[in-house]
Amino acid sequence: MLYEPQSDFKRERVVYRPDMSPHSRKLGRTHRADFARLRRGMAHPVRGGRSGRIDALGWIAACLALVSLLSCAGTNSHRKELVVTATAYNSLPDQTEGDPEIGAWGDRLDPAVPSIAVSRDLEKMGLTRGARLRIEGFEREFIVLDRMNRRWERRIDIYMGVDRQAALNWGKREVRITFLPQP
Repeated sequence: MLYEPQSDFKRERVVYRPDMSPHSRKLGRTHRADFARLRRGMAHPVRGGRSGRIDALGWIAACLALVSLLSCAGTNSHRKELVVTATAYNSLPDQTEGDPEIGAWGDRLDPAVPSIAVSRDLEKMGLTRGARLRIEGFEREFIVLDRMNRRWERRIDIYMGVDRQAALNWGKREVRITFLPQP
């Protein structure tokens, strides 16, 4: 059996509010000095702070700092940079089997859309279908729309449309790529 205190009197429930001083809390009422402190916006002697008033400028500054921190964290903190071998390819009928304008994932390759093919090891690093990346030497952003044969490693193939001479002029180069890995 649990022990329950027996008493003949009914205890009053005392509600403690933040605007009460420690002395007033014992008595269960608000003291005059507490009201005066609240009106003047002064700090409470025990709790400190602004005694219930919210400093709007402080909240705004804190929220802006949090938003900027989160926006920076999402953009640059997980970017990867790699040095890879870059070659170029075209979509000419004599260079491919089947439809020359269809990539390995079934995407239609358009010369107006800057796209690349990636080796399978780069796919495992996060350069999957639809990923965007920057290539050193180009101002535009490229989209991964094609994949290369399994024999290639750390290699990208830049799509040059039907311009065979542009692909030959590009040749084979070592370039630095920057990308945000896809899940």
